[in-house]
Formats: sequence, C-alpha cells, structure tokens
Amino acid sequence: MGLGYALKEEFVDNLTDSFAKFRIPRAKDTPRMEVITLNIPRKKGPFGASGTAEYADAPTAPAIMNAVANACGVRIRDLPATPEKVKEALKKL
Repeated sequence: MGLGYALKEEFVDNLTDSFAKFRIPRAKDTPRMEVITLNIPRKKGPFGASGTAEYADAPTAPAIMNAVANACGVRIRDLPATPEKVKEALKKL
C-alpha cells in the first residue's frame, strides 16, 4: 500500500472515472520481504490480537521519497512520484 501511494496511485477528478484505470502495484511490483512475527498479546485487541499491515505503511512513502531525493538531487513533494514529476523537477535544477 505504501509503495502504491509513493509511486503509482493517483486519483484525478474527472479523469480517473474507473478503478480499472487506477494504477496500483501488483504482487510482482513489490520487493521481497522478510516478516518477523512477535507473539506479544495486546490487552485491547480481540483475544490479544493486533493489526499488522498498517504499521509498515507509515514510513514507506517517506523512505521512497528520500531515496529519490538522494539519487536524483530533487525532492518530490506531490505524490505519487511519477517519472514525469521527477523529470520536471530535474529540469528546474
């Protein structure tokens, strides 16, 4: 989800009229990950459970934007960081 937010997903009013045209990452677009599960019960979760997916989403887009800035020397502040946006930012250097 964070990868899509940073690089692909863009909804433009009156132009994105269908989710069929909405660009989202597929399984082959995602990097290989190692998942480490910690069995620490949560007092407030049902049967001690807690959510897992959203925790990893918070730092993903900022980390990708920092990588783009370090690699290209330009900072993209309007997500997603499409190739066109990077190209335009590089022209302004």
